[in-house]
Amino acid sequence: MGDRLLQIIAVLTFLFISSTVPLQGQSPTFMPGMSLAKYPRISEIRGDLIQMDRGEDYWIPEGQVVEIWRSDPMAALESNASVDQGQTYEKIGQARITNVGVQTATAQILGEPTVPIEVANVVRIHPEVIQAETGQIMIDRGVNHGLVPGWVVTLWRFEPIDSADSPNEAMRLRVRKSVGRAILTDVQPEMSIARILGKPVEPPAPADFIRIDKRTTVRQRSGNTVYLNVATDLINVLKPDMKVHAFRPYKLISPDGSQRVIQWQEKIATLKISHVAAASYTARAAIEGKAQGDVLPEDLVVLEDTQMSQRLKASRDIYVLKTEPDRIYLSRFEEATEGTQLTIVRRQAMSDEIDPTAPIYSLKVEAVYKHVVVATFLNNTSDKAFRVGDKVRYAIYR
Repeated sequence: MGDRLLQIIAVLTFLFISSTVPLQGQSPTFMPGMSLAKYPRISEIRGDLIQMDRGEDYWIPEGQVVEIWRSDPMAALESNASVDQGQTYEKIGQARITNVGVQTATAQILGEPTVPIEVANVVRIHPEVIQAETGQIMIDRGVNHGLVPGWVVTLWRFEPIDSADSPNEAMRLRVRKSVGRAILTDVQPEMSIARILGKPVEPPAPADFIRIDKRTTVRQRSGNTVYLNVATDLINVLKPDMKVHAFRPYKLISPDGSQRVIQWQEKIATLKISHVAAASYTARAAIEGKAQGDVLPEDLVVLEDTQMSQRLKASRDIYVLKTEPDRIYLSRFEEATEGTQLTIVRRQAMSDEIDPTAPIYSLKVEAVYKHVVVATFLNNTSDKAFRVGDKVRYAIYR
């Protein structure tokens, strides 16, 4: 009876908020009280592409659809907000994240904005908590934003710090902090309700950000025991005595100066599941054998040991990282040694087939670094022969 009463109260609360917040498209058209320093800003516009002043530090995922907002003093008057505060914003368009760097991200504008997009417009990336009650939260996005019932989410916020810097710079210096987890239970077109999982690190609060957890990760390690945050990928699969594998996600800043982030994974340990708590989406496991490094929070947990397949794929998928008139920088491959001579040819986009229109170039490896191979062209070429990100096929002179 008590649970049923809570559900009725949640639905009535949702209906009340829906009736008092004007909805248009995918979120309220006007939003008073938005923090100026909280959201990324547009720093550059090139055609239908926008660049934002935040990147990896803001947990921006590639492919996500984001909202573009502008400050609107007239909206402040109509909504009785203070014009002097300058904190009433109007949603004017959407964009999809195409590339995420260390301190910047790029997105492609979707459709026609209601007014021209300008530098310094605000970009809203993540869903947010709009109401927090004991045991549950309400989120400002729903089905229309791609949310699905049963998804597990992490609640996070920026850790406050004391700083004499400007608000924008002080926000950039802050670190993100996970405060708890929840599972989406009631997903409406524009809003969602989620049930808190376990005991949060801190009480959830309005304006906390939401990150969708699509992959199981390590929560913490104590001696030989590893505690897992289980996501929807493994919750119906994990069983006691099952073996899984912990992988460390790595990131490398591309040497081409673009701040593009190259990602890959390396195996850290094999784990044996000892207990699965389905209600709280957690599990406990023990490290089997000798770990190849410390098992740390946020390490990924997968069913298949993909170490060899990833390395084989990496050795075949060679990418152009940087070009110069007389040399080229390639992603590391197994057979690369100083003095090695090879040929490369560009592959077709979205395919492993060789581009029949592309010429073949001869190279000599000049230097081999941990993640990069530097090679000199042996035949005449130009730095325009390849583009950063091109996938190439190589053959070694025998």
